[in-house]
Amino acid sequence: MFRQQRVFFLLSFKFDKNVFTNYNVVKLKGERCEVNMLKTKGSISKKKILAAVLLLLTIAYIPSSLLWVFKFRSPEFFFYLRPLIHIFLAVCWGISVRIRIVQVQVQKFMIFVSGLIVFWILIKEIKHKFVEDPDITRDLWYAFYIPMVLIVTFFLIIALSLGKPENYRLPKWTNVLIFISVALIILVLTNDLHEKVFSFPGEPGSGAYYEYEIGYWMILAWAGLLVFSAISIIVLKCRLPYSKGVIWLPFIPISFAVIYVVLYINDWHAVDLIAKDMTTVFCVLTIAVLESCIQSGLIQNNTNYRELMTASSIGAQITDEKFNVKYSADNAIEVDSSTLEAATETPVLLEEGIRISAFPIENGYVFWQEDVSALSTTLTELYNAGEELKDYGVILQEETYQKARQKKLEERKRLFETMQQKTASQVKTLINLAEKLEVAEDENVAKEISAKMAIIGAYLKRRSNLVFLTELQDVDPIMELELSLRESTTSLKFYGVNCAYSVDEKAEINLADVALFYDFFEEIVELSLENLLGITAYLNSTASGSSFSLVVNTSSDLNPLKSRFPDAFVSREDEVWYCSLNGKEEAEND
Repeated sequence: MFRQQRVFFLLSFKFDKNVFTNYNVVKLKGERCEVNMLKTKGSISKKKILAAVLLLLTIAYIPSSLLWVFKFRSPEFFFYLRPLIHIFLAVCWGISVRIRIVQVQVQKFMIFVSGLIVFWILIKEIKHKFVEDPDITRDLWYAFYIPMVLIVTFFLIIALSLGKPENYRLPKWTNVLIFISVALIILVLTNDLHEKVFSFPGEPGSGAYYEYEIGYWMILAWAGLLVFSAISIIVLKCRLPYSKGVIWLPFIPISFAVIYVVLYINDWHAVDLIAKDMTTVFCVLTIAVLESCIQSGLIQNNTNYRELMTASSIGAQITDEKFNVKYSADNAIEVDSSTLEAATETPVLLEEGIRISAFPIENGYVFWQEDVSALSTTLTELYNAGEELKDYGVILQEETYQKARQKKLEERKRLFETMQQKTASQVKTLINLAEKLEVAEDENVAKEISAKMAIIGAYLKRRSNLVFLTELQDVDPIMELELSLRESTTSLKFYGVNCAYSVDEKAEINLADVALFYDFFEEIVELSLENLLGITAYLNSTASGSSFSLVVNTSSDLNPLKSRFPDAFVSREDEVWYCSLNGKEEAEND
């Protein structure tokens, strides 16, 4: 729930006529809360704050009123205290905005408004109390319109920013608002060049005698349009229940402002008696409009915690550092302080299936209660199911092992049967030779039989090896053919046959070709062994594959070779036979 550096702890709740905010946010940053929520003892209520503001305004306003109405001049100290009070209130309001307003963009522009109010009061006081030069006085008077125009512009921007996410950026078309406002400000500041805002019947002087021109009415209309648009947008964006009465609260200070402007322009005598200082009036009314939007809930703020916590649908509690509960939801169960303290280290699970979690905030902790009984039951069921699956997994693993073992045995059996099938005739011949060797009495006959047995044994060994190698992938066929020919020719030399072989390493063959060529070689040896004088084998590379050729010096007839190898080439010149066989790939291409 609490993630990254800035986290929002949202508490939803039911609405009633006494709760005007549709949601409130406790804004947390890192491990500390930006809002001091827990200073309830000795905290200042809204009524006390309002009373203090009215008292300060009275102190600032009465000396001037006495001077304007009764010509009674109070001590000079009061006239310097008044702007300080106004500046102090504007700064305090800006600080309160920084604390209360959640949406960053709205907060930023409201602080800008606070700064413009301070700027307005300062240049007004400088104009009236510290400057006597008429030109500088008039320039300061023109400068009044910088905060006057920008404040209403920012008011509309604030309205446009309401309800937007924290990273919201204003659309580009709002630059047009800034451009028009700046253009009007420049129009006022350059009035001495064209007198399109104020005209002076005589010398410009300090601006004591002047008339309003079209530029002034343009500024007034622009300000009215911005204020009307801002209030309309705020009201349209309002989603507050039971708010038909409170949404009109901002229109009260706005109405006062409109009435004051009309009376001020028409030089109504009562305005001079009651509120002659236009700057102060507008600064107070500006703050009043924005603050009324905050208090009515039109501008969402970070207050009303007690109502929020009481009506929350989440069982939440806020305590001080000693775990004394300050705020609590109606549906939160009572928990002793030791349990709450333990929850600050790690979530605590109660017997009722309620889990209590905590997070530190300024001057205390926020605790929230979750009913995890259903989750605990589910976890228990999942654990039991996991144990059953674990046992079943062991059975499956054993079954898989047995299947693999069975498959391995079947494969071995298949290879053995294949080997028996390929070498059946040689095995039979070898058995017959062994029987003859047992009854042989002549030593020369015995040697001859032994030599034949060595020749056939070499073939059996290498041919069986080729059967098993067929299942492997990383086997060099050229090398296997060369090894097979080497072992067979060695046995033939022992029998007295002149042998030789040559292998082209560039030939393209596979293990099936190796077995085919080696069978071809063995068949020739067995057919000509009784009269075999010499044999030479060649493996050649051809354009379409490979070719295995033999030159055999024997008087025996090798024509029966064609019956087993129909594709073989067999020819004879005197007692020399020329035999050749193409590889399977070459034969298929042919």
